Amino acid sequence: MEEKVKIDPEWRMLILKARHLGLTKDDVRRFINDSVSSSAPLNIQQAKK
Repeated sequence: MEEKVKIDPEWRMLILKARHLGLTKDDVRRFINDSVSSSAPLNIQQAKK
C-alpha cells in the first residue's frame, strides 16, 4: 500500500489537470520529483519526507 503524502492544494489542482490531459500517474510523479529536486518550495520538499 502506498503511504499518503500531504499535497498542497495547488499541486492537487495541477495533478488533476495533468490527469485530465491524459498524463499517467508516473508522468505526474516524475514531474513532481523533478520539481522537488530542483526549485520547489520548502513545504513540498518537507511533505515528501
